Parts: sequence; C-alpha cells; structure tokens
Amino acid sequence: MQIIPKLRDSLTMFWQALDDAERRVLLLAFSYVVAGTVASAAKKNRARQIHRMKNDILEELRHGR
Repeated sequence: MQIIPKLRDSLTMFWQALDDAERRVLLLAFSYVVAGTVASAAKKNRARQIHRMKNDILEELRHGR
C-alpha cells in the first residue's frame, strides 16, 4: 500500500487549493495546537518534578537527615 505518498499528495493538493489568508489561518491554528501540547507536557513534567521533590523531602524527614 502506498498510504504515505497518497496522503502527501492529498495534503499537497489541499494546501495548493488554499489562498494566502486561509494558509495563514491554518498555520496559526496549527501553531496554537502545538503550543498547547507543549504547554501541557511542560505542566505535567513540572508536576512530576514537584511530586518527586515532595517525596525526597518526606524521605529525608523519615530518616532524620
């Protein structure tokens, strides 16, 4: 099956059918999706870091360090 080349060709035809304003709107929407995904991942990563720090502190308190 040639799924990837067909998908690429379909997307290319779709992109070429858009005018400049539509392309800008589509790129802006895509950038918001990417930014939201990155922000969400960063927030989850920060929550994990805080949770690890809390656990480290509790562990130190348990051992009287």
